[in-house]
Amino acid sequence: MSLSLSLSMCFSSCSKDPHEANLLVRPHPKNPKRPQIVLLDHGLYRTLEESFRKDYTRLWQAMILADDRRIEEYSRRLNVGEFYTMLATVLTMKSWDHIVTQDSDK
Repeated sequence: MSLSLSLSMCFSSCSKDPHEANLLVRPHPKNPKRPQIVLLDHGLYRTLEESFRKDYTRLWQAMILADDRRIEEYSRRLNVGEFYTMLATVLTMKSWDHIVTQDSDK
C-alpha cells in the first residue's frame, strides 16, 4: 500500500494492479545490505492529472489526521459526493468511526 501511495502522490502514476505478486524484493545492487523493491508487470499504469493527485494526497492526509470535514471536502472534489464515508472506509479498510477518532493506536 505504501509503495502504491508513493507512486500516486509523488510521481503522478497509479498502478492498476497493485498486489504482492507484482513486487520483487532483492538486495540493492549498490548496497547489498539494503533491500530494493522492483515493480513488475508495468502494463497497467495510469498517469494522474495533477489536480486529482493533489486532492487524493490531501484526502489521505485528512484521513491520517482524522479530519472528517476535509475528508468530505476532498472526497467530493474527487466526485464521490455523499459517499465520502464509504470511500474512506474502502481506502483504509477501517470503519468510519475508527478513521475519525484520533488515538495513538491508529
